[in-house]
Amino acid sequence: MLALLLDESRLTAKCVFEAPDPAPPPGTPEGVLFPHVFGPLNRDAVERVLEIQWDTDGRATGLRDVR
Repeated sequence: MLALLLDESRLTAKCVFEAPDPAPPPGTPEGVLFPHVFGPLNRDAVERVLEIQWDTDGRATGLRDVR
């Protein structure tokens, strides 16, 4: 699984920061907003690509640069 770091100013699609529904994921404080991109993701908005690292129990433990 990959995580993309985006430059919001380069996005051609609408980006809205919204509260999680119904509740924040475990370990996430109340009031944190998450970005949602409504439309195609243009490649020139991608600044970094990170690979999610997992432990043997299937929990995400970190990120590693891909490019």
